[in-house]
Amino acid sequence: MLICSFNKQIEQTPSLHEAAYEGKLDCLTALIKGGADVNLKDKDGAAPLHLAAQEGKLDCLTALIKGGANVNQRDKDGRAPLDLAIQMKRLACIDRLQANGGE
Repeated sequence: MLICSFNKQIEQTPSLHEAAYEGKLDCLTALIKGGADVNLKDKDGAAPLHLAAQEGKLDCLTALIKGGANVNQRDKDGRAPLDLAIQMKRLACIDRLQANGGE
C-alpha cells in the first residue's frame, strides 16, 4: 500500500504540486493514475511541471509529460517550464522538455 504524506501547512499547495517539487515519484504517479489534473495551476500560476523543471526532478517531469502535461503552459509571470529549467541550469530537464516540444 502506498501512503503519500504531505505537509498540510504549505498554503494549500495541491498534492500533485508538492509531489513534483519534492520528487516523490511514487506519489506523483499514483495521483496521476487517480485522475489528478496534471495542468492544474497553484496560487502562483505554476503547474506541477514548472516545479519539477525548477527543482530538477527529471523522473517526475517525465511522468507528468507522459501523463499529458502541457510543456508550454505559462505561469503568472509568463514563464514556461523550460524557462525555469534553463534559469536553474537543470540540463537533463532542459533536454527532456525540448525533446517533447518545450519552447
